[in-house]
Amino acid sequence: MTRCIVIGIENAVQIKSVKVFLEELGVFNRNKKISKSGNLHQLYTTCENIDELEGIPEKDIEIGYYEADEGHRRTLEAVVRELLTKKEVGEDIETLMQHVPKKWSVYPPMILLNSGTFDTDTWTRLFEDVGIKDEFFRHILLSGVFPSGLTHIAVNKPIIEEDVMRRPFNILPVYGDFGPEPSEKMFDDPTEEDFERAFWCSAVQNGIYQTWAPRFTMFSRGNIKEKKRVLEECKDANKKCVFDLYAGIGYFTLSYLRNGATVFCWEINPWSIQGLIKSVTQNGYKYKLIGRQDLFDHTSYTNCDQDGVVIYIFHESNEFAMDRYLQFQKILPIAHINLGLLPTSVPSWPTTKALVQNSSTGTVIHVHENVHVDDFVKIGQKAASYFEGNMIAINRVKTFAPDIWHVVIDISLK
Repeated sequence: MTRCIVIGIENAVQIKSVKVFLEELGVFNRNKKISKSGNLHQLYTTCENIDELEGIPEKDIEIGYYEADEGHRRTLEAVVRELLTKKEVGEDIETLMQHVPKKWSVYPPMILLNSGTFDTDTWTRLFEDVGIKDEFFRHILLSGVFPSGLTHIAVNKPIIEEDVMRRPFNILPVYGDFGPEPSEKMFDDPTEEDFERAFWCSAVQNGIYQTWAPRFTMFSRGNIKEKKRVLEECKDANKKCVFDLYAGIGYFTLSYLRNGATVFCWEINPWSIQGLIKSVTQNGYKYKLIGRQDLFDHTSYTNCDQDGVVIYIFHESNEFAMDRYLQFQKILPIAHINLGLLPTSVPSWPTTKALVQNSSTGTVIHVHENVHVDDFVKIGQKAASYFEGNMIAINRVKTFAPDIWHVVIDISLK
C-alpha cells in the first residue's frame, strides 16, 4: 500500500475546479469515486508529495492521506504492458516500460506527456510501424486512464528560453492531426487559413478559459499560482486601467479582465494574439485589435469604450507603448503594469517608467524575473530603486533550475 493525498472540500461548488485541476495535472485517481466524510467531499489523488499540487485553485481545502493500492500510479503502465505483451513486440519490454510516463497534463483535446516518454530510440524503432503506433495510442486513449473525449497526444520539450516570441519549437506530436507542418512564414505571417487549419487546445484555470495552438505558442501551467494571486490581490483594478506589456495568450491579461479592468496589452507573436482573441471572446469580453500602422487616439478609445470594448490588443513591440499613450492626450488611471517576460523584463523598464509618470492614480508594477535565491533582495532593491517606488513583495512562482526561481517583484508607486 502507498500513502497518497486526499483533498477535502466543504463547499461543493469548489469540487469541479479542483477535479479539473487534478485531471489536467494527471494526478486524479479515477479508480476511486468522490466520497463524503462528515462535512467534507473527498477527492483522491495519486500524489504522495504535497509539492506536486502547487497552484491548486482553491484555498479552503483540507489535505489528508489515504492508503492507495500499489497500482494506483501504474494504471497506464499496466495498459501499456498488456498491449506490448499481446503484440509480442521485438523490442525488450522492460526497456520500453522504463519510459512510460507516470504524470502528464491534459489540455483538451490533447494529452501532453513529459520529455523522455515514448520518444526514446527504443520507442522510435517500435513506432516505425505506423500501424502499431496508431493502434497503440488509440488503445491508451480509450483505456479509461484519461478523461473521455481526448483525441491528441504530444510529448513536451523545453522551450528556447531566449526566444521572445515564446514558440514551442520542440513539441513532438505523436498521435492525432496537429495541422500543417509549421514553416517560418506560418510562424511570422500566418493567414486566416493557417489559423483555421491549426490544432488548438485549451485549459480552464481559476474558472478562466484559455486556448492556444501548441505547435506555435507555449503554455505554462506553473503560472496558475500567479494568476490566482492577481485575481485575489488586484481587485483594485476594477474600473481602472492595466497595461500588460507581454500579453502572450493572455496569461495574466485575462485575470485582470476578470477583476473588471480595462486592459491595454502588447504582443508580437501573431499566434499568441489569435489565442488571446479566442480566449477573450470565449470569456465574454469585447476586444479591439490595433496593428502597427493603425491610428488609435483618444477619440478611437472613446468610441470603443462606448461600444463595450474592455481590452485593446496592440500587435507591435511594447517599445511603442508610450508613443501610443501620448496619442491619447489624456492621463489614464493605470492601476497595474505587468512585465511578464522571462528570463528578464529589464528591456521594458524604461517604457514602464515613462508610463507610470503619466498615471492619474497610484500604480503597482509587477516585475517578472528568473533569479537565484541568493539574489532575491538584490533584484528587488534594484527594481525599487529604478522605479523610485517601494518594494512590497517578492512572490515565488516556480523553479526553473536548482535555486533559480521565477519571481514577481511588486513595486508600489503612489
